Amino acid sequence: MFLGNLLVTDDEGVLCLIDFGLTAEVDPGAREAMTKAIVHLLYRDFDSLVAHDTKELGFLPHDFDTSELKPILTKVLTGGVLESGSDLRKRKRKLQEISNELNEIFFRYPFQVPPFFALVTRGLGLLEGTCDRR
Repeated sequence: MFLGNLLVTDDEGVLCLIDFGLTAEVDPGAREAMTKAIVHLLYRDFDSLVAHDTKELGFLPHDFDTSELKPILTKVLTGGVLESGSDLRKRKRKLQEISNELNEIFFRYPFQVPPFFALVTRGLGLLEGTCDRR
């Protein structure tokens, strides 16, 4: 059964994400940097996330001084991590609030979103919407 970009197999109920339109190749260095960023986010190591991962992933220039940015992003990210509970509606609302705050920060500082990352977030958004069904 096809549902947009999703395929559910009839016999085993396996969910497959299918998208032949927008694709990107993520080089090994970027994959490693994304993995580090996720680990730093999970362990709430926002200093490493802001000072190193944002630069390794290409969000900020390597010579950018992040000292002013660290407390701002730490506040936003801490609120998101600590306030996320099991209620999916509340989590979705909180995610939208964090997204709005990050958008404001991204416009104030010299952020750039690497092309591959836009596709990663698009895929995550699609999966989040799929998992939110009850």
